[in-house]
Amino acid sequence: MSLLECVEYIGKITGKEPVVEFEKERLGDLLYFVCNTAKAEKELQWRPS
Repeated sequence: MSLLECVEYIGKITGKEPVVEFEKERLGDLLYFVCNTAKAEKELQWRPS
């Protein structure tokens, strides 16, 4: 689930339309994130969808 999907989901739950503003990335911001989910898979029996 992306951050935007999470915000939209919270909006559905609360019944309020979230206000989302997109701005230019700042110095040092990453354009994308990559992570290793092996520990979560092993310890929590969780797999990303």
